[in-house]
Amino acid sequence: MTPMNFTRVTGAVIAMTAALNALASIPAIEFDIVDGQDPLVRDQNVGWRFNVVDPILVDRLAFYDAGGDGLITSHSVGIWNPDGSLIMSVVIPAGIAADIHSGWRYVEITPFELAVDNGYIMGAETFLGSDVFFGNNAEPASIISQIEYVGSTVSSLDVGFVRPSNSSSSDFGWFGAGFFVVPAPSSLGLLAIGGLAAARRRR
Repeated sequence: MTPMNFTRVTGAVIAMTAALNALASIPAIEFDIVDGQDPLVRDQNVGWRFNVVDPILVDRLAFYDAGGDGLITSHSVGIWNPDGSLIMSVVIPAGIAADIHSGWRYVEITPFELAVDNGYIMGAETFLGSDVFFGNNAEPASIISQIEYVGSTVSSLDVGFVRPSNSSSSDFGWFGAGFFVVPAPSSLGLLAIGGLAAARRRR
């Protein structure tokens, strides 16, 4: 392979891998937007407890923008381990500064794996008079197969950004906070290798 052909093939594989990453990243849960908005927003952390039944790779944390017209305030969001330790958190900025996908305003992060275990919590800090979020009777239109929903959670009022570990009486859950998942790196690697082989055959 000549240096020029090698450069072209390498560039093609890099571009293809980036495209695969962008296409593969999907919300863990999605909604029918017309249902479930809850206006009782308080100075409180809200979230949902879930189990991981197959390992997942998380690459974005998000907050739901119910109207798709921008967030009134910024929101801290995070995922906590079953032992209560914070794994990762970000601040989703106010307005339309963050990109949106399927209603979720998200911030990209360094991907990390959630191993098979029970009792993870996804949560976000919310504020009085701020953004509405999905709550009572707001069942997602879909949930990825690698996780199981357990129940909705809340924190006490006026405590800042903390793990919302108290069980809630909500029929399904508080989904201000969410996350996106991608395939395992090995899967993307195999696809990239396949693309490299195809590119070499075309040279």
